[in-house]
Amino acid sequence: METLDNMAGDHLNLSNETETFTDLVPYIKENVLGAARWQMFYVITGGIFFALFATFSLTMVMAQIGSILMVGGLFLLFITAIIGYLYWQLYQATNAIEKFTVDERVDSFEKLLKSYKNYWRCYGIIMLVTALIVLLAILVNLAS
Repeated sequence: METLDNMAGDHLNLSNETETFTDLVPYIKENVLGAARWQMFYVITGGIFFALFATFSLTMVMAQIGSILMVGGLFLLFITAIIGYLYWQLYQATNAIEKFTVDERVDSFEKLLKSYKNYWRCYGIIMLVTALIVLLAILVNLAS
């Protein structure tokens, strides 16, 4: 199994006890800034998708008031809210990256990591719930 020192190659010497967080900052900044650019692209395109999906969902709800189809529209609106929350979490992580690259403080880096943790935890929970709903739908379909 590879250690962090072996994976870092020529860039970092993590086995050296004199290596401090400040010494690691340039390498961290380089990598997180690359990710931040793509994250912001994803947040912007996701925001556009969110706005279109929310408009469609609201239109469906308004057009079907009093109908059983209104429930479908409300479900789509709920899904849209979940998607919007995920994009908001990713936006918070991107802001944490930008703050860290400006001030280079350990607490900013910790906030960055916590933002990522929150995003991936929410994403994982949503994927698990989605998988359970799909499994339930398959079981109901097989039973009928």
